[in-house]
Amino acid sequence: MRERLEGLHRRLCRHRAWRFGELLARGYLDHDVGKSAAALAYYLLFSFFPLLIFLSTLVGFLELPPLRLDTALQNLIPREVIELVNVYLQHVTELRSGNLLAMSLIITLWLPMRAVDSLMKAVNVSYGIKSPRPTLRHQLVVGLYTLFLMAVMMLTLVLMLAGRGVLTFLSRYLPVIQPFIGLWNALRFPIMGTAFFLALGVLYWVAPGITGPRRRVFPGAVAALCSWLVFSLGFSFYVENIANYSVLYGALGGMVVLLLWLYATATVLIMGAEVNRALVQSAA
Repeated sequence: MRERLEGLHRRLCRHRAWRFGELLARGYLDHDVGKSAAALAYYLLFSFFPLLIFLSTLVGFLELPPLRLDTALQNLIPREVIELVNVYLQHVTELRSGNLLAMSLIITLWLPMRAVDSLMKAVNVSYGIKSPRPTLRHQLVVGLYTLFLMAVMMLTLVLMLAGRGVLTFLSRYLPVIQPFIGLWNALRFPIMGTAFFLALGVLYWVAPGITGPRRRVFPGAVAALCSWLVFSLGFSFYVENIANYSVLYGALGGMVVLLLWLYATATVLIMGAEVNRALVQSAA
């Protein structure tokens, strides 16, 4: 019986799809992705609110519309998270000041750097990198990628909030842009998705210092982005229609939902690197 099972396993391993799935499952267990995701979620949680302070204060100084999570995101992000964030943003908007912007900028740079550092270390483990970069060089890469990520987020935020106004202004000089004004509400989410896809691709490329074709990092970026979208939709539906965290945790229900969502997001980000590794090894 044992010989038959071993023979079946050898035949299945000849199929690339089976070998890919096996490598992916082994990577999750052997690389302790759950533990790494928990550590990353910890840093993401402490980075989340200082980042909101900075973005909300910056939006106020730029005289853009108040920063609020769009109600259109309710199908993607649990309602409890949206309500928690919007209440917090309203409170921060009332406290707008130059000192708050400067303080939040310092904290926003430090805490996300710790989150990025944790994520890059997890990506190195996924890729099997046993000899990471020297400390100073690694911290430089972490800092540069954090700045890049924040720039992408701020540019995306400005486009989401003021994109329609920008298109209206440009249409005065470029009439060809006029048809896109009416389509902006539909176009802004693909633009946001494209920005996040590029950010993930750059992460999987620079984290381990991979040499070789850049296209090798894109499958993991696509898998991570699609998996995150599917999970967020499913989790949002589950939280709003099946689970009732407010009964179990009371006023902390929104925070618990946010923490679970961040943990799942961290897992997806790390598994994107596992997808890239499994694809390369299954093709060998």
